[in-house]
Amino acid sequence: MTSEYYLELAVRLCCADLNSEFISLQPVLGTRDELLDQRLTWYCEQLERIDTGLKQGNKGSSTLFALAVELTCADIESGAIAVAPVLYDRDEKIGERLLAHLARLCGRVADDDVAVPEVLAPIPEVFVPVQDNPPAEAVNPVVPVRKGKKKKKRR
Repeated sequence: MTSEYYLELAVRLCCADLNSEFISLQPVLGTRDELLDQRLTWYCEQLERIDTGLKQGNKGSSTLFALAVELTCADIESGAIAVAPVLYDRDEKIGERLLAHLARLCGRVADDDVAVPEVLAPIPEVFVPVQDNPPAEAVNPVVPVRKGKKKKKRR
């Protein structure tokens, strides 16, 4: 049984899925209601898993967690998290963005009662965050070499 808190957050994420048209008006496989039920169940499970992994007796953690979910919804609706990505898994990206937003918000709180959670340790492998700004590395661009036009052979 899912608590109302996680259900409320899952509904917000599903609304973002609906607004971004990840859940189509007329899906090819299944019905819209089935897809919505699947996403609600998945979001509730993942949110509960992440939140219980992050809780360390912080008073403000639930508020910050809800705010991080709101920012993640904005990422989904704006297209920052693609509807049909090719180079990454969408669900993993949602988890990464959620954790990145949570870490960002925890870093802005100057309250002693709210500690920055150690995000990497208790989170399942599916939701290991990536750095927002990876260090710049020397990149050697590949420049194609153009040769002159090939001459046609005469017969």
